[in-house]
Amino acid sequence: MDKVIGCYTCKKDAKLIKRDQMTGQEKYESDKDRGEAEKVAQSQREQAKAEGENAANSEKTAKYFRDLATNNRTIADKIRRL
Repeated sequence: MDKVIGCYTCKKDAKLIKRDQMTGQEKYESDKDRGEAEKVAQSQREQAKAEGENAANSEKTAKYFRDLATNNRTIADKIRRL
């Protein structure tokens, strides 16, 4: 039995058919589309990983400057006491 789902790009109903019922051209196009989708998915995974690394580096930078400010305040307090 064919399934009917909505197409993400054109918003029309799309039928899913079994691979063994596809013609050679349909199999070719299906493989081509699948390859493109896998490339896009891999690209998005890499981008998400890079964003995660950027966030981690930003947190490290913020911690560094917080610690630096704390040290500067400590030194300023010691100087005032002298």
